[in-house]
Amino acid sequence: MKNVQIQDCPVGKDIPTPFNWVNGNQVPAYGTNSLVFVQPTVANPTMVSLAAFQEPANTMLLLDAVNAFNPASLTKSFFISPNWTRNTAGAVVDNGGASSFSPRVHGRHSGNTSCVLWADGHVAVARPQFRPAGSAAINDNRRTRNVGELSPVALPATITASDPRLVEYNRFFALDKTTGL
Repeated sequence: MKNVQIQDCPVGKDIPTPFNWVNGNQVPAYGTNSLVFVQPTVANPTMVSLAAFQEPANTMLLLDAVNAFNPASLTKSFFISPNWTRNTAGAVVDNGGASSFSPRVHGRHSGNTSCVLWADGHVAVARPQFRPAGSAAINDNRRTRNVGELSPVALPATITASDPRLVEYNRFFALDKTTGL
């Protein structure tokens, strides 16, 4: 693609780029769903077929995102992870904290919204969800920068394997809506 500006959000153009991406291109201000675009390497992501989507209209492909490890200095991000994942031992890992896989939805548009491209091709706006105030200092700091998570339901302070709404927290990321992954 000759015009790389089409790959970047005009509102996010002033967000710093942490490094140059593939072939020297700048990192865009959009994050792609890490469950759809699996990242064996940044230069060579593995993608899943459309047939793998149970509900394309409810599965996010791309949205306004930032790295928010340090909410005082946001940077562009090209992947966004779901609210929870399973580690190699099969245990639930809450991605809402300071981990490198933390969800980073950036509400930088009018009304503190993020533009979302869904797998069926439609685009809609969504507001970031926030963990309860006081649940963690980093989450409170992210809230002040309008950086949160994408979920159809309110999020708890901490996500655990015994949470009855576990699958719903990842609904917008998951290919398999029954498992949440």
